[in-house]
Amino acid sequence: MAQACVLGRLTRQVGMRELADELGCDASNITRIIRRLEARDLVRRRPHPDDRRSRQIVRPPAEPASTPPSSSPSSSPGPPPPT
Repeated sequence: MAQACVLGRLTRQVGMRELADELGCDASNITRIIRRLEARDLVRRRPHPDDRRSRQIVRPPAEPASTPPSSSPSSSPGPPPPT
């Protein structure tokens, strides 16, 4: 549930402290949640452009959906022709 709340708030690049303040929770709690989301490749931590001590959280770009292989009539094995 907490992970879903964090993901729902990530509509833009946001600092971890700011995220903790928005959700009304402790920064150490956000760190644990972000670590779990990072392990699942759902978020990434980036260095803050102005503050080397701070990290910003971003969602990775969505990967394009994979397309299923085409099923043309000539490539599908059907019943053998009558003899």
